[in-house]
Amino acid sequence: MAPGLVPQRRGDRVKTDPRDARKLARLQAGGLLEPISVPSPGLEAARDLVRVREDARLDRMRDRQRLSKFCLRHGRLLPTSGWTVLRREWLGEQRFEDSAEQITFDS
Repeated sequence: MAPGLVPQRRGDRVKTDPRDARKLARLQAGGLLEPISVPSPGLEAARDLVRVREDARLDRMRDRQRLSKFCLRHGRLLPTSGWTVLRREWLGEQRFEDSAEQITFDS
């Protein structure tokens, strides 16, 4: 049983092993406890893949936002409203005079 899923009354926070055992036995007999299962390695791998994909998507969105704002700060308006091939080509043609700006843009 997951400890967070065990029903608990307010103020009932005294923890003693015999008392907890009796309480769990009563809850189990009453059908108030729900069993949990340990995920298989395959399911854990799938969950990790979903998490990594979501993290990559958020990173890409943040990077695009940073790049857009960097260009705007330097007076360069991005062509088109979406991240199309045209915009990517335009970004590939951009050069900055200051080397620090160019390094920032490239990274």
